[in-house]
Amino acid sequence: MNLIPSGRAAGGPTRDDAGVSLVELLISMILVSVLGTMIVTTFIQGANAAYDSDARTADTQQAKILTENTSRMLRLAVDPDGTGALTPFEVATPDEVVFYAADGNRSGAPSADTPPSKVRIYRDGDVLKMNVKTAVVVGATTSWPGTGNTRTIGTGVANGSLPMFTYLAAGDIGVDADGVAVTSLDNVDGTLASGALGDVEAVEIWVKVATKSTTRSIGTTAVTRVTLLNQ
Repeated sequence: MNLIPSGRAAGGPTRDDAGVSLVELLISMILVSVLGTMIVTTFIQGANAAYDSDARTADTQQAKILTENTSRMLRLAVDPDGTGALTPFEVATPDEVVFYAADGNRSGAPSADTPPSKVRIYRDGDVLKMNVKTAVVVGATTSWPGTGNTRTIGTGVANGSLPMFTYLAAGDIGVDADGVAVTSLDNVDGTLASGALGDVEAVEIWVKVATKSTTRSIGTTAVTRVTLLNQ
């Protein structure tokens, strides 16, 4: 008589002998693949969120630097001879402004002892720069010779075709569809006519900054309106 050993069923191998079936192996591989995809996706989303947050913070800080430094100097715009006969502005375009600033005498009009500097603030690609020329007084004549000192105010300017500077008369409060101020002063495409330079009461600074622009973070816009105190 043949006896069947204990623990073994007649007619086939045990579970231990058979191992993992092909179906079970495929299911395991699919689960591992799905889990791996979820982990990678979560990691990428987290990295993108962190990058976008850093980009917004950097853009906001840079926009603040641009507007604060520019407005601080514009507030010092002054008639260069202190008589009121001349205008503080020499050039006024959407991307460039040239004016005289009482940076040596911030409490009042310029004098023979503290003549104003000649300041040019302008866009150079995505960089905003400032050039300052120191006055030279010879007798009754004041001039601003030489190339002056140029420094970078900030980077990441992304205004495109929108003006950085808009020159306003008293009572100009309207804005266009882009939120940019609308001036009533005589101008051609934002550049003031020479006869309108003396009528500027305020300057609006409108800047968009995109230092790390992505499809998810498209930059930060800052707007500041500077009233000319020494007009």
